[in-house]
Amino acid sequence: MVPVPEELAAKVQTFVSWKDAQANAEPPSGEGQPTVDDAIARAFARLDDAGRALVGVVADATLEAEELRVPEAARRAGVTTREALGILLEVNSIIAAEGGPPLAFGGKPGEGSPGEFTWDSYVIAAPEALVRQLAEVARAHGSGTAARPGTRR
Repeated sequence: MVPVPEELAAKVQTFVSWKDAQANAEPPSGEGQPTVDDAIARAFARLDDAGRALVGVVADATLEAEELRVPEAARRAGVTTREALGILLEVNSIIAAEGGPPLAFGGKPGEGSPGEFTWDSYVIAAPEALVRQLAEVARAHGSGTAARPGTRR
């Protein structure tokens, strides 16, 4: 036991309780640790149909090495450009919250005037390993990666 000044006793007790709860909640290293695959599967399960469709469209394009711009991805998924941007933000948040990479879907400016940015020319990018996992999860859910009509397989 270590003496603690009276004015810090409550804070120290809270900290010790928190550390104890944290230690009891964490499984031993290597056992029961979620994998990135688990995070992807949980994230995919939390998406609605529009989210799954957009993720499928982006996955297909990435696997085919196609530079897919936001408006085209939205069109193929059957959503608006604005909805597509919101879905990609939501998917990134869900995947990160489930223990996956912090930025699953990003992008890069497409061709256009230097210094000018528009979503119409923004190309969606995602790591190939991640979209392969998403494609596998989509197939396991029976939806395939291209979940909406008009999408390429």
